[in-house]
Amino acid sequence: MLSRVPVPNKLDLAKKFLPKKLGSQLALLTTLCILLPLLGYGWYTAEKQSQLIAGSIQHEADLHAANIAANVGPFLLVENLSAVERVLLAAAEFEAVRHIHVVDAHGLVISEVEHSDKERPVVRFRPRTIPTPAIVEVKSGIRFCCQSEKAGRISR
Repeated sequence: MLSRVPVPNKLDLAKKFLPKKLGSQLALLTTLCILLPLLGYGWYTAEKQSQLIAGSIQHEADLHAANIAANVGPFLLVENLSAVERVLLAAAEFEAVRHIHVVDAHGLVISEVEHSDKERPVVRFRPRTIPTPAIVEVKSGIRFCCQSEKAGRISR
């Protein structure tokens, strides 16, 4: 026959681990009252700092994408694709850049550069179409669109 193991009551555990003297109980209560707001403030500060860093990274990605679009645009006008590739290879040297795609208004990839952690940037030629975002900025008849892939947001 199986013997039953007694399950300790929660109040028994509290009586066992909590201090019995009033002075010790007040010291524990005071410590908890000081510690909990400090932990809450630490969590709040860490959350705000992470939002600030994420916003800074997004802003840097948007600026980088806009810079690439401004540098590639004139070469696309004169159809100098080798210069476009030189600009893209130079832009892909940045550590955070993984892919750069230059597409036309219909989504056909004109030039594509990939960059992995341990290798130099490489130009890839894969004729394919990718979806273009709905927001496009028109400057003197040319459509420019910059999109940072990581955040999935459109920046102009």
